[in-house]
Amino acid sequence: MNKVLNKIWFHYENKSIAYFRMNEIDAILKNVTITKYKNIIDLGSGDGFLTRLIFRTAFILGIDNDEAGDVSLAKKYKRINEFKLQDAKKKWSIKNKDKYDLIFSNSVLEHIKKVEYVIKNASQLNKKHYFIFTVPNNHFIKSLFPISLYHFPILSTLIKKISILRNKQLNHYNANGKNFWIRLFKKNNYTLVKIHEYLTSDQICLWNFSAIIFKFFKINIVKKDKIFNSKSFNKKCCYLFIFKKIKNV
Repeated sequence: MNKVLNKIWFHYENKSIAYFRMNEIDAILKNVTITKYKNIIDLGSGDGFLTRLIFRTAFILGIDNDEAGDVSLAKKYKRINEFKLQDAKKKWSIKNKDKYDLIFSNSVLEHIKKVEYVIKNASQLNKKHYFIFTVPNNHFIKSLFPISLYHFPILSTLIKKISILRNKQLNHYNANGKNFWIRLFKKNNYTLVKIHEYLTSDQICLWNFSAIIFKFFKINIVKKDKIFNSKSFNKKCCYLFIFKKIKNV
């Protein structure tokens, strides 16, 4: 696991990205049996770096609209076996629907308006596959800036507005509680297997400040040996979900 996390750290010049991704991948590696899955749909595959790093030998079909403009990197470095350039909300035209045993999505679903259409498309696969994804939850927005600031009436309203604006800048449409996702997946014939929470409020605050400082000054304030330091009594701000489809629709 340390080898994988080290690769993530050195891959990103912006260490705020490495900080977030290392916590994500740490959560995945500790809670998912990686070798169990042989044929994977990577929903929002992007440059394919993280998915290929996790699922080293699996066949990967990438679905992405190339909004971030990094699909060419996935093709250049041959990280994705097959690629479909399309909007995930529109009907998927996938051959051999019954061969895929996992749909994987890492920090993507929160960026999709009308995400219910994506889950509906996923449910059309014939096989009783798994759906594993990471998303920020309903504590994320409030945690972008120090929680202690909310204790001051004069600052509370201002910080709340700034946090909402920052979340909009991040294009997060679905920072919801767990019941939102459980109901949505249950409606599409999935059953919940596991929920794991990660990244505490203080970690999200540090990540946000680090991202802002790097954007304007190109300075990294995050240190590698501090990546997993957190105050355990803080609320967790991200979910790792594992669902399984229980019947065909």
